[in-house]
Amino acid sequence: MSTKNIEELEVLANSGDVGAMFELGKMYFSGIGVDVDLGKAKGYFESAAAKGYQGSNYYLGKIFYN
Repeated sequence: MSTKNIEELEVLANSGDVGAMFELGKMYFSGIGVDVDLGKAKGYFESAAAKGYQGSNYYLGKIFYN
């Protein structure tokens, strides 16, 4: 994934797009196109979960378990 796409997702996430929050969380969790950063992943997943995005809870559980 290109930096441009990451930047676009960040703009969308910062404007409240829950899908973009979740996708960024997965990218930072797995290191897809970025370095693994569980702190950033956790932040994006928590934001998405607060908006009711169910898939985020799965990844939050994995972060807290490890």
